[in-house]
Amino acid sequence: AREMARRPRVAPRALLLRRASLLAMLLQVQVLLLLLWPAALALAAGGRGLRARGTMPGGQALVCAERPTQLHLAFVDGPSRMALSWTNRCVREQDSGLLPPDDRSAALGPSAALRQSGREELRPGPLSLGAGSPDNASFAARLWPKANATAARLFEAQTRRYFLSYHHEVVFDALEPGQEYCYSIAGHDQVGDCFVTQDTTGASFSFASLGDMGTNRSRGTIESISRHDEFAFVMHGGDVGYGDDLGVPDFIHERPAHLERGPYGYEIIYDDFMDKIQPIASRRPYMTVPGNHDVSCDILTDLDCDEGQRNFTAYRTRFRMPSAESRASSHRMWYSFRFKTTQFICIDTETDYPWAPTQRWSGPVGGRGGDFGDQLTWLRSELARASDDPSLDWIIVVGHRQLYGTKLFDFPPLTPYVMRHYFEPLFLEFGVDLYIGAHIHYYERTGPVKHGRKCRTGANGEEREKCPVHVINGAAGNCEGPEGRGLDHRLVESGGYNEVGYG
Repeated sequence: AREMARRPRVAPRALLLRRASLLAMLLQVQVLLLLLWPAALALAAGGRGLRARGTMPGGQALVCAERPTQLHLAFVDGPSRMALSWTNRCVREQDSGLLPPDDRSAALGPSAALRQSGREELRPGPLSLGAGSPDNASFAARLWPKANATAARLFEAQTRRYFLSYHHEVVFDALEPGQEYCYSIAGHDQVGDCFVTQDTTGASFSFASLGDMGTNRSRGTIESISRHDEFAFVMHGGDVGYGDDLGVPDFIHERPAHLERGPYGYEIIYDDFMDKIQPIASRRPYMTVPGNHDVSCDILTDLDCDEGQRNFTAYRTRFRMPSAESRASSHRMWYSFRFKTTQFICIDTETDYPWAPTQRWSGPVGGRGGDFGDQLTWLRSELARASDDPSLDWIIVVGHRQLYGTKLFDFPPLTPYVMRHYFEPLFLEFGVDLYIGAHIHYYERTGPVKHGRKCRTGANGEEREKCPVHVINGAAGNCEGPEGRGLDHRLVESGGYNEVGYG
């Protein structure tokens, strides 16, 4: 005790200054990396060179599939509406072998519309695509109660195009809670499925939560979810498809051998992923949040991507998330929805808060992005709305990156601490029960956590503070491999690591 008394005590202010100096040094290193990254990439490219911004090879002929694919559902704003999206896939003539032999239209010759595919379009049908295009007519879907096929209704689609393919979406309305409906794509009676609307009675339900799932090593996860009809919906916590990760070696040879890194290979992998999840997503809502692998066509940089493949455009085109119905504009990056007595608030951990990983000036890890709106003000409003609703039992927030876990190093290095600074006070103020993240390729669950420590409990273990539990679930299957446990075990109560594998 005398020896300890002799030791000079570090004043809290001095300790804070030391910590601030360390954080500032790490931040300087991070900014230096961001500034030097584009130049390093250009130097590494050597004689190969990087393709000019927004250009495509001239005179490229395309082949489009007439049969719609990639059907997937999404919640809108309650049990009375459901969104359906699908794709008419187009590929380069040299990639036409990826389409079914009996489903290839005549090749579309080079045209101004095709050469300007980086320009995003959104307009209602009918949309004529020219000779050899899918149906060469309007796009629509039919819906009917399963018990009464004669009561079918037709819903015209909105069509959005980026890069090569055409993506369509409709919103089914006037649905009855707890009822089964069937649908088909107009002109293709055999392309469709059935779904059950939300039953508003009772409070309990099951849903599937997963994250970081691509086309590699994900078969077991997809098959497992397909076997469980009790799952009301799927929540995919970011990193969708991994088409941007073609630079990672494919040791198990699950990809087509001829794919090149960049815009075309990215779209082929994304289309493959959407086809693989269709057995799940065509019959129950498939909800998503953006991750760091959803920024652009290349995980290292967007300099070699087409203009229509930057700033989350592929993700926002393919997945119609209900941001417009959640008082958050139409960007589809953050949103909320209610299921029974639970409010799900889905955030974007990649952009649009101070020092977010992806900025308009950022270079590595996917490229530049953001400027979708004031996410933190929206989040405060949604949390306040949910906290004041006495009919809700649970508030669950879903994002991609983690706030807590045994591994906290990330790129950019300070991201978990930045997220704690901006998001955690809101979680605590408004009584969030659970935060579900992904990003790290393992499973972990903490106990209730507040400001980096376990929440206080009473003598019998009951909570004395209202604190959220944090879950990391990023091991659904991808080309990068599962991860082992990190070094900081203080808060984690359960985990499954690389010895468990994917699934």
